Amino acid sequence: MRRAPNPEPEEVAPPPRRSRRGCLLLALVGMALLGYVWLRSGTRAVPILATVTGETGEVYIRHADAEDERLYAGQVATLQRGDTLDTGGSGEATLSIGENSVFVAGSTVLRVEQLEKAPFPRGFEIVLFLEEGEIDAGMQALGWGGAFHVDTDIVTIHGSQFRCVAVQGESVSVQAYGGTLKIEQGREAVKLQRGQRLLAVPGQPMRVEGEVQIDPSRTPRSRSTRAPVIELDKTLFPVVQETRALETGGTTYTVQSGDTLYSIAADHDLDWMTLWEANRDTVAAPELLQEGQVLRIP
Repeated sequence: MRRAPNPEPEEVAPPPRRSRRGCLLLALVGMALLGYVWLRSGTRAVPILATVTGETGEVYIRHADAEDERLYAGQVATLQRGDTLDTGGSGEATLSIGENSVFVAGSTVLRVEQLEKAPFPRGFEIVLFLEEGEIDAGMQALGWGGAFHVDTDIVTIHGSQFRCVAVQGESVSVQAYGGTLKIEQGREAVKLQRGQRLLAVPGQPMRVEGEVQIDPSRTPRSRSTRAPVIELDKTLFPVVQETRALETGGTTYTVQSGDTLYSIAADHDLDWMTLWEANRDTVAAPELLQEGQVLRIP
């Protein structure tokens, strides 16, 4: 019997070689997936603390989970989420969060709603509630994606450098120092540029005044290094910015060009809100002070 010849082995084609371009594409996709997993797994915000330094007078801290504190000039304490800072009638303080600071004037109640630092790219997340009074914010190191918000009972402010004065339930005034501010009141939203001012009153459209400034922004500082209060606060609710002459007559005062409630009150050793309370029948809102008005000095 003749044996059949052994069949020749079939040739097996080698596996196709991946091009360098394909390998690079796969590597990029893998890196993207790893980055996504990292972001999803490591993006929980970490609570951080703020420090409060007393500038003048007495400052009160109502802690959410500890006993209340009282600070005097030069003393330092910490604030966290849920704590409230109350400067009373004569106290002033500086709230610091890293390189960011908020000057808190007298007669101000400010509550910490949120105080966190999230991983890249979100940065700082700072939410404060200004119940009443005046703050001067100089937020400069929030990082890419960082957010700073001040809520009031009338508007919400998103921005970095501004002054805000809130009269509880009646009005909120905002003055922009640098960058762009976004002000929201219900469904209405406006943008405020450096040099502009805004007045918000419940039930009325927000009113923007002033010209946009191109010059470098003014950097707010703590009151201990500020210019004299009367010179600085001529920008707060100004009548007309001209030469100012003080004229008093007994228990009344005639408003002059360049006066503000703040400057008039300071000249008479008063708090501006005390002065306004004594003259609400003729001055409906702090921003409506008019040259020639006669104010009662309590």
